[in-house]
Amino acid sequence: MELILFLGVVVIAGSWFYFGKESRKEAVNDAARKSIGVVDETAKKSMIKLDDITKKSINEASKLTTTIAQTSQSVLEKVHILKKEDVVDSYNQWLSDEKRMEQVSGIKLEELMLAFQSWKNKITADEQKMLYERAVDFGKIVRLNIAWLTDANVEKQNVELKQSLEEIMILNNLAWYKARLLQPQIELFETYTVWSKDPVQGKNLEISQKLFAKMVDERMVTASPELLLAPEKKRREFIVQSVVDFSNRDLKGFMKMLQTVLSDIKPPGENTQKPLETEIQVEVIESKAAQKRVNRRNAEEE
Repeated sequence: MELILFLGVVVIAGSWFYFGKESRKEAVNDAARKSIGVVDETAKKSMIKLDDITKKSINEASKLTTTIAQTSQSVLEKVHILKKEDVVDSYNQWLSDEKRMEQVSGIKLEELMLAFQSWKNKITADEQKMLYERAVDFGKIVRLNIAWLTDANVEKQNVELKQSLEEIMILNNLAWYKARLLQPQIELFETYTVWSKDPVQGKNLEISQKLFAKMVDERMVTASPELLLAPEKKRREFIVQSVVDFSNRDLKGFMKMLQTVLSDIKPPGENTQKPLETEIQVEVIESKAAQKRVNRRNAEEE
């Protein structure tokens, strides 16, 4: 009997322990699930809030960028308009000058036409195609169909119109041909314009050096020993200033020298720039005394 009671107590205790453990385990799991749910919900809310903040920041930055771009564009447009209006006014004044009438009467159209025809008869098929394409481009601007020039119906419909169209195209071809003849001079002046704005940068510095070398060859300027041994910055300043002074003093002579220098310079892409020392070696007499003076001056500057 006692044994039976003992076994009953053991069974009851074991059941309580087992089922109590499972209940505690389930309770722990429920608590864990709830905690995970709370954390997950908090994380979702945080991500949504962060996403909203990010979108708002991006939107504000975009608005700021757009505002800056619009302001910059507005400023550029105003500058461009002012510059364009200034050029337009200058052009209109030039066109209204009484000298234009004198120039028109002095244009030798017959000579120019003969020269144009002689040139046209000698050019290749590709060059003739290029001439035609330029005529087509011009025709598009003035709404002139090239085919109308050889269309008999145009003359039947309006003789004056056909004649006017032919005159327009003849004048266009003559203007293009004359501009083509002047290309070397135009390119020379264009190079001078670019160089004069900044004679110390890039290719312009090379041109300045070449011009200075020519000036030394023609005894227009003398490079002293001190200059040869001076710091590079001072040598460059002396070279450029000497060339600029020459252009201001005698522009016609300067342009002739510039033309010679440009013909000697190799095409872009090749390193043709020589060290500054090679540009100022003419009439330079090196001496130990001069070297000592320069070394002392350089040490003082440092």
